[in-house]
Amino acid sequence: MRFSKPRSTWQEAFLLPNGRRTTIHFVQNAKAKRLILRLDPKSREPRLTLPQNADITNARNFIKQNAAWLSAQLDRPAQALFVGALLPWDGKTLMITTKNHGPIEISGNALCVPQSRDLVQAISRFITSEARMDMAPRVARLVTTLRSVDAGDWSVEKIRITDTRSRWGSCSSRRVISLSKRLMMAPEWIREYVCAHEVAHLAHPNHSEEFWSLCQKLTPAISPKTARNYLKRHGPDFFAVALV
Repeated sequence: MRFSKPRSTWQEAFLLPNGRRTTIHFVQNAKAKRLILRLDPKSREPRLTLPQNADITNARNFIKQNAAWLSAQLDRPAQALFVGALLPWDGKTLMITTKNHGPIEISGNALCVPQSRDLVQAISRFITSEARMDMAPRVARLVTTLRSVDAGDWSVEKIRITDTRSRWGSCSSRRVISLSKRLMMAPEWIREYVCAHEVAHLAHPNHSEEFWSLCQKLTPAISPKTARNYLKRHGPDFFAVALV
């Protein structure tokens, strides 16, 4: 059965394996190529993105097939930030500590936050700053590599560091690359992959064979499949960190 009239968003109730009832937010997207089930990292509400002409029966079956995964995600608690808590960082963890004065900084395996600061706000701003210093030069370098492997006057108009809800990165038609600051929680090679992925979209605004071939040329030592699997496995932990 296909929709007789396009609908943009609606909600449906589902029963999960553990007996919990949950509400799924359905969101039609004309650009979507497949069904995507995610837990909103901030509201922690389940959301299914589906193509404009998707079959609703298949969409509901897709949710049922992934019900166990969804139940596990809903059971995962949000990670509050407080003195003594562990913050995912660069594929490892940092213990949050305080100090009397000075800027927030990493010292060994600790993230030291001045006592006079709002702890969560200070950490959130620190992550944004570190993400920009890490990924802006990374994108610039990858654009230079792109010019050498794919002839063209490729350039980036702007690099935005965001706290996106559903994507690790994006590249707009205006050549604006957006990157999630939560990538700082992942290992360096993951940031390299995501940046390369978005840079490759400058030349190929799709996920064609040519696009994936270019991704591999930009990061020959990194397997896109391995990177995607890492983010799928560890991404929920990164999004569970309660930032502002």
